[in-house]
Amino acid sequence: MGAYFLLDLADVCRRTGRHVIEVDDWRTRARGSGGYNPGLPNHVMCHHTASGPESDGWDDVNYCCYGDEDAPLCNLYLARDGTIYVCAAGATNTNGSGSDPCGLIGDDAMNSSAIGIEAGNNGVGEPWSTPQQDAYVALCDALCNAYGIGVVQIHGHAEWTSRKIDPAGPSRYAWDASTWDMDEYREDVALGTTPPPPTPGGLVFTILDITGTDVTFGGNMDSHGIVAQVTWLGYDRWVACVNLGAPTVEASPTDLANCDLLGPIPPGFRADQFANVIT
Repeated sequence: MGAYFLLDLADVCRRTGRHVIEVDDWRTRARGSGGYNPGLPNHVMCHHTASGPESDGWDDVNYCCYGDEDAPLCNLYLARDGTIYVCAAGATNTNGSGSDPCGLIGDDAMNSSAIGIEAGNNGVGEPWSTPQQDAYVALCDALCNAYGIGVVQIHGHAEWTSRKIDPAGPSRYAWDASTWDMDEYREDVALGTTPPPPTPGGLVFTILDITGTDVTFGGNMDSHGIVAQVTWLGYDRWVACVNLGAPTVEASPTDLANCDLLGPIPPGFRADQFANVIT
């Protein structure tokens, strides 16, 4: 029988700066074996739900906590806007049978050894939003720091078992519907990159390419055409976005004069062409 529950889990999630929602009775929710044994959890397992946007948020959370016969299905649920739902403080039925890529635990023992995260995505080509990707990295960073879990002990479900492909889909870690490159994902977590949440009321845009005097960047302007922040992404990622048919908006460099640039100055620009440069 497990010895303890992660009663500080909601506080750990709040260290990401994201919106955190606590599901009723999460502090006592667990699979039949109860809480975690001493020394555990020692892994973080990353999943996608394989559900569509129409069930994002509470519909998915209700299923994970109450609806499935094997519930609870996760400790944490990550919505498409980056909101974190705290679902269970004890061990959950998240992973099924498989083998640990780290070799730290026995076969089929991950459910009682890991913090399981389910993130809303249909898993068949739905692009992952920037807020959700940023929150996923920030969340794993916070969990590893709080519970002494090594970054190499973060795994995708597909690394645990060949039965699954998740997490998958167009993102920083996959250009198409394929499974994420978890080595790249772990590198981002290892950098300690806990991206700050967007400024309330602000918009964050990503410059994808500069052609002549025009700039192409991802995202959608508000009704007034206002852009608050921009981030240089680079040519290779621009090609990936174009190949995926990602939406883009064109603007001249002068249109960005009142924007804050997040990160390094892109080729062809000067610092004084932006309101501020935040590196």
